Amino acid sequence: MRKDLRPLYGGKDSLPARSLKTLDLAAANSLARARLADYEREFKEKRAALNGGSPASKKAVRRTLSPETIERLAAGYRAKLIDQDFARRVAAYDHAVADPEAFWRGEIIPEPNDWKTFKGRPYSYWVYLCDDPETPLETGIAYALHARREVRLAEVKQALCLGKTDLLGSEADALLASYEHEGSDRLRLVRRLMEVEIAAQTSLLTEQAVNFPPAGTEYEDDRENPLLSAAAQSWLEEKKSLGLTARRIEDCEGAVALFIEVIGDRPIANYTKGNLRDFKNVLRALPPNRSKIRATRSLDARSAAKEAQRLGLPLILLNSGARVNEACKLRVIDIGEENGIPFFNIAWEEEDGTGIAGRVKNISRERKVPIHGDLVRFGFLEFVARARSRGTERLFPELKPNRHGKLYQTISQRFSDTFLPGLGIKTDKTSLKSFCHNFVDAARNSRLSDPVIQALKGDTYAGTLGRYGHGKTDLEILADEMKKLHFKGLDLSHLDNDRNPSKLTCEES
Repeated sequence: MRKDLRPLYGGKDSLPARSLKTLDLAAANSLARARLADYEREFKEKRAALNGGSPASKKAVRRTLSPETIERLAAGYRAKLIDQDFARRVAAYDHAVADPEAFWRGEIIPEPNDWKTFKGRPYSYWVYLCDDPETPLETGIAYALHARREVRLAEVKQALCLGKTDLLGSEADALLASYEHEGSDRLRLVRRLMEVEIAAQTSLLTEQAVNFPPAGTEYEDDRENPLLSAAAQSWLEEKKSLGLTARRIEDCEGAVALFIEVIGDRPIANYTKGNLRDFKNVLRALPPNRSKIRATRSLDARSAAKEAQRLGLPLILLNSGARVNEACKLRVIDIGEENGIPFFNIAWEEEDGTGIAGRVKNISRERKVPIHGDLVRFGFLEFVARARSRGTERLFPELKPNRHGKLYQTISQRFSDTFLPGLGIKTDKTSLKSFCHNFVDAARNSRLSDPVIQALKGDTYAGTLGRYGHGKTDLEILADEMKKLHFKGLDLSHLDNDRNPSKLTCEES
């Protein structure tokens, strides 16, 4: 028996031996282990009683927030920042080495927005590094990390200057969880955390500095190499004097402004072919009415293009009930109009030598699906019009077939491996195919009949009903039913406009 428990038992002989009442050795061993557990439980209760009650019965002691405590918490936060910065460096380097192209596109480290003015002209050292094919990858990584620290430092300085506690409020609340404190204590801690982070970021910028060229040295002060904005203005003034219409002048001004927004305003000789390819890719994905779309109206042009690419295929699947490959293989000629009703013509497509298999599983699934009003509001018909004006055959020419002739593999993998995990909603049962299920659920909740849902999805009627008639439902009926389709919690009425989108896209030139 432990010495600390002997006073409770009156000596070492006060706990009498108890027979196990068995002669079998195996049974005795089992009973002995059970008896030992009973003794341990009894000793634990006695020890708790000796110490003034069980630990569970004691109330947790909450510490007070003294100035010394604040300094200790701030020191811990600084150490955390240093550790996070190093972990970020390691991860950025590993990912950039594995995929340099993704790094230069700004997908591994956010692309620095470092535009400044030198001798009255804007410049960006990041753009300079990107445009120079001789730039070492390590230099780009170092500068991107450097620029990211500068942005964070400026953000914390501004928050401290304005007294914005929300920037580090959640960090402070987590540190204060086990302390008795008042509102003034929280403010003191938030302020101290900001001061510590400013010092830490400043230290990191100094310690991790790379010998970058002086600001603006990549642009020479050359009057024969004017900024694009200045050159475009002179050109437009000349065109006005030659009688160019006001509408044409406005279109040109808009195009130049968009190019400058995406690529930047630089001396015209400093643009490269890579800049033009970059602008073309952004322009191809940019919604024509991005200022009226809730998901893109607050974004710059490049971000709006990325958001539109992220949302484009899922929106068609959600609002049409089409299968993934049916949507991926849509052609410009598959978007038609009949009696004022825009529709998808989902039809069998013979092998054309491109390695792309037929779009529907069999000819019985050929159908016309009315284009839902939400897709019209999102600018889908304008997107089709732009594809038609470019002479593009398919709506999504960037999708390439796999060895089975299917186009959906790349977008499906990106959706499942990147988009869903980024939102924290990835499960084993979620994928692009989930939108077809969402469509059916919304259709039933909107009280569309099963025959109508089957007609929209291209499913054959079951039982005797499937043996009669041609199996097709008139487009007008489907369009009327589609107007009833509503997704709970989704209100897109703010996207309505005065234009008739069908006339913008569905009339053949």
